[in-house]
Order: sequence, then C-alpha cells, then structure tokens
Amino acid sequence: MAPRTAVILNIYDLIEANNYIAPLGLGIFHSGVEIAGEEFSYASGAGVFSLSPKRVTGAKFRESIKMGFFEGSFQEAQRLAYSLSSDFDGDGYNLFTQNCNTYADALCQLLLGKPIPAYVNRAAYLGSFLSCLMPADVMEQAPVGDTNTRSRITNATSRRSDTVYTPFAGSGQTVGGAKEASSSESSTRADQRKKVRLAALRRVGAQEQ
Repeated sequence: MAPRTAVILNIYDLIEANNYIAPLGLGIFHSGVEIAGEEFSYASGAGVFSLSPKRVTGAKFRESIKMGFFEGSFQEAQRLAYSLSSDFDGDGYNLFTQNCNTYADALCQLLLGKPIPAYVNRAAYLGSFLSCLMPADVMEQAPVGDTNTRSRITNATSRRSDTVYTPFAGSGQTVGGAKEASSSESSTRADQRKKVRLAALRRVGAQEQ
C-alpha cells in the first residue's frame, strides 16, 4: 500500500484584535504547513525553512486544520516543500503579495491540489491595494523571521531551523474590507496558485530525469 502523509495547516494570531475581527474574516495571521512533525514556512531573508511545529514566538497559536493526505512519503512531501524555494526566495518576500500564507497556499496546492482557507490571507490581499502608499522597507518585513537568520534555500535543498522565530518585528498595518472573498480575489489567487504549482512540478520532473 502506497504511503500517505497527513498535511496540517497551523494558524497563528499575530494581533490580539483577531479575537474581534477574525469572525468578520479579517484576521491577521501567520501560517505554516505541518508534515510528519515538521512545520514548513517562509520568511524574508530565510526563504523556505522548517522548524518544530507551533514554535512561533510572539504569535498565539490559534488552530490546526487537517487539510488532507498527500499520496506519498514524508521525504517526497519534503522535497516538494523545498521545490518552491525558487518561487519563494528570501529576497522576494512581500508583506502583501508573497508571504508565509501565500507559501502555505502554494504548498497545499502542490501536495493536495487544494488551497488554504481564503480568510487566512485576506487581510494581506486587501492590503495589497494600499501597497503603493507603503514604504518599500515596510512591505519587506516578514510576519515570521529572525534578523540573525539570513540564509536562503536553493535547488530544493533542505534547511531545518531550531530557532524560535518572532512574528512582526516591524510596524503593523490595519486593513479593512468585506467579509466574503470577491470574485476578483478568488480569480487572482487561483491564477497565482496555478502558476506556482506548474513551475514546481516542472522543476521536480526535471530533477527526476
């Protein structure tokens, strides 16, 4: 029987106000994808990395969502997790358009063919419409990151960190918007997921040849 590996989405509150705004679909969250006791995430400078689950200093663990089962081993899932490193380079981090949540979404698409819940990254999506008003250095600040950890992942090589990462070391932003995802949001997210998933699959296929 072929191996099956559980895929779990761990979600963290980044602000106390989530207790009030999360029911409206506007919470500000960090997320990581847990696979066989290892949590994969993405941060500015570090790029794609893994650490022990639920070790995010400064963020409050909110919930775990069982996303499904990957039809393969942990080693195969790990390789796919790091295959996204080219698309999620440490220097390419953007608070609104390329962050820990968009990485988690891309990884779940790659492993399971399904997205993470839209509410997890909705605040960042809505904030992207205000990005022209934000200083560049603010948009490059990661929800999770350690100023002492600046190395990046390349060529799908693994890097595990036992560092306890600190969310939102920089300034925060307040965003607002509708409770339900708009058709524009859904379309944009779907297009981005498709492009990243196809690129990752092409890289994995090339490595196997």
